Amino acid sequence: MNSSIKIRFRLFGLSLVFGTLFLVTAYSFPDAECGSIVSGPAESSSSTVYLLPDSSRILQGERCTLSVMVDQGTDSLSCAYCEITYDSTMLEIVSAGEGALYSETSFSTFFDWEVLYPGRVMVSNCVLGYRSYILAPGELFELVFEGKSDGWSWAEVDSATLHDIDRDPVGTVPGIPVDIYIGEVTGVDKIIFPTGSFTCRPNPFNPLTRITFQNSDGENPLASSGELRIYSPSGRIIRDLYRGRLNRGKNEFVWKGKDNSGKIVSAGLYIAALKADGALFTQKLILVR
Repeated sequence: MNSSIKIRFRLFGLSLVFGTLFLVTAYSFPDAECGSIVSGPAESSSSTVYLLPDSSRILQGERCTLSVMVDQGTDSLSCAYCEITYDSTMLEIVSAGEGALYSETSFSTFFDWEVLYPGRVMVSNCVLGYRSYILAPGELFELVFEGKSDGWSWAEVDSATLHDIDRDPVGTVPGIPVDIYIGEVTGVDKIIFPTGSFTCRPNPFNPLTRITFQNSDGENPLASSGELRIYSPSGRIIRDLYRGRLNRGKNEFVWKGKDNSGKIVSAGLYIAALKADGALFTQKLILVR
């Protein structure tokens, strides 16, 4: 073959190769179709882990069950580790177990729980096997508490660590605390459970909220005197807002987001609690900055 023809043939072949590479490089394949292989349910950035029910009422010595729930923020989950705090002076943890998401799965699971110290319990669970998972939303754990003494108590998810189908951590957000009322409705120690006469507006709030107690039941006042305090979720007193006589009808108080020393408190969850002649009224407050 003529040498000039050989050179032209080789140049033509190189042109075809580089032209093909150019076309492949220049064309952008959609990630979900060709650029990557997608397997398993898609993940979101964070999930809220919280307790249900929002409010429980039991007598001293009776038990209530709280469910640790996860919302739809995350689809596939493998392992969950949660620490729940509670008022150990008012409540005692009796038992803990798997929630419906784990107990009803077809995969084998490994569950454990431990009281780390009075007022804090750790629960954990994991599905076993390669790329095994459960599907949110639903119940992760069940906790059984027993009432120890009369009064208002609380429990909350203090921390939560979730892992997806690949055992990678998933962002979590804790839910708000739940209320547990304990008391025997007899004699001088009876606790009157309120029904909607204690409100806070606005809520969430910044820089202040108005706390209103409607002190009337028909023609008669519910209470003659009261004590209003602001608490942290852990039960620490933040502000002694009012102590004294309550008028018939509307009683209004203003909290400007400051503690007893006059310092502005950080954003977050707080609890307004009014004790009034044997009745306890509570409202959750959310301060935003």
